[in-house]
Amino acid sequence: MVQVPSAGSTARIGASGAPIIIQIENSSQPTVRPQTGMQQADMIYEYISEFGIPRLSAVYWHPPSSLIGPVRSCRLITVQLEQMYRGMIYCSGANDYVLGQVWKWPNVVYDYNYMYAYMYRAADRAAPHNVIARPDQITAHTAQANLPALNYDVAPAHPDAPLPGATPATSVSIPQHGAVWRYDANSHEYLKWQDGAPFTNVGTGQVHAKNLIIQHVQSRLDNSPGNTGVHRTYNTEYYELAGEGSADIYSDGGMIHATWKHPNRDLPVVYYDASGNPVDLNTGLTWVHVIGSDQ
Repeated sequence: MVQVPSAGSTARIGASGAPIIIQIENSSQPTVRPQTGMQQADMIYEYISEFGIPRLSAVYWHPPSSLIGPVRSCRLITVQLEQMYRGMIYCSGANDYVLGQVWKWPNVVYDYNYMYAYMYRAADRAAPHNVIARPDQITAHTAQANLPALNYDVAPAHPDAPLPGATPATSVSIPQHGAVWRYDANSHEYLKWQDGAPFTNVGTGQVHAKNLIIQHVQSRLDNSPGNTGVHRTYNTEYYELAGEGSADIYSDGGMIHATWKHPNRDLPVVYYDASGNPVDLNTGLTWVHVIGSDQ
């Protein structure tokens, strides 16, 4: 059975273990950074949404304990992550085209616009960059949704192991996202900088990840008539996460070239090393930078 990486917690959300998938803003607009709740995620996907602005989709297989946000709108990539991981999506809006795609899986999206207590607007951040998710509320809501049992495994905590055949890699630059990661040998983790400054999380300091994946995919600007922003003036990116392609994986100060394969949209992606073996990622936050072919 396909296995996904995790931060190591054995706690699960509800009987099925279906995860929380939440959209987090990562623009450089005032009051967006530092965000909150990122550090405790199991996986985070980062990608360009539109106009070169990165956005995050965070996945939690265990109940989060801190506030999460700022929460922003769904994008087309969120639809594919939902199909892979089959969780409950939390967002603050989306255009009708995206919501129509997401609702192919009924009852899997909660929008701030519904005005329940799961999310609120923080007074210390400027709108629209101030929607914050309450961890206890979204955990309870997800658990009560009775989502189907997962058809994949969540990796248990295990001792660190170097990537087989890795070459030393203590600095990673992702210019498409304005991001740089630098390896800290004491913690055996990578620390993140973005737009030239330390990238921090409220309450925990500089963001650090155990595993980094730079995943190259086909992409295009989706010009479907309904796929426009709030003001109906721009279109957003489509990333093709199905099929296969190249990836670079960083862990424990080393890097390997890998191949990602995702033949079945209803299952998570799998990364393979040069020998054709699935890559076993170390326990901790896994950060995936999705790089499109048009970027």
